[in-house]
Amino acid sequence: MWIETRFFKAHDPKKMIETINDYLDSKNRNDTLILQSLLSGDLMAGLRVHSGIKNLDENAKTFSDDWGSGLLEKSSGAELVNVSLSSPVANNDPTGELDGQLNYYHFVSCKSKFGGSEKAAIMANEWHKTVGPDLLKDGIRSFVLNPVTGNPLNRLIWVRGFKNGEVADKALSSNDPNMPTHSLFTRIFEEQFVDDVVGGLFRTIRQLIH
Repeated sequence: MWIETRFFKAHDPKKMIETINDYLDSKNRNDTLILQSLLSGDLMAGLRVHSGIKNLDENAKTFSDDWGSGLLEKSSGAELVNVSLSSPVANNDPTGELDGQLNYYHFVSCKSKFGGSEKAAIMANEWHKTVGPDLLKDGIRSFVLNPVTGNPLNRLIWVRGFKNGEVADKALSSNDPNMPTHSLFTRIFEEQFVDDVVGGLFRTIRQLIH
């Protein structure tokens, strides 16, 4: 499985949202998560699941044809900020238990030292095995992406989805004992990453259904 992630700035966010939803509805598609930044309304994100590279290739050709057949004009266009293809290296909700229930998402992109992404991915997987089930019970989906394309390439992307604002408030607070800053793997994570970490908080526009 591969996850395609696109961050883009919409020239007209309202038209963009309407166009994307109409398009995905017409295709009966539920494989794409659409998000809008809480702090910058024109910044949006789209995450799409692909079963393999061949599936990605076929989907890309179809989307390119459709986008060039009037969707670009209808949506008023957008400026692409970043695009990447990643493999998921950790996931606490592989069966989609929280599908359709997550109203907020938080992204953290961490740039790693040489060889650090692989080591951190192993630890992220171990951390999810330990803490992941409790997070799921609390209404939090957590997964980690290891990009094979994009800039920079040496990084991991940690994504969390929250059922509601109260769940997000608790999870994003620095005093939550279940967060990595208080986990057994803090030291190892810190050893693998450099001081180049960025984050974003988004509301859900369209839910992803497995």
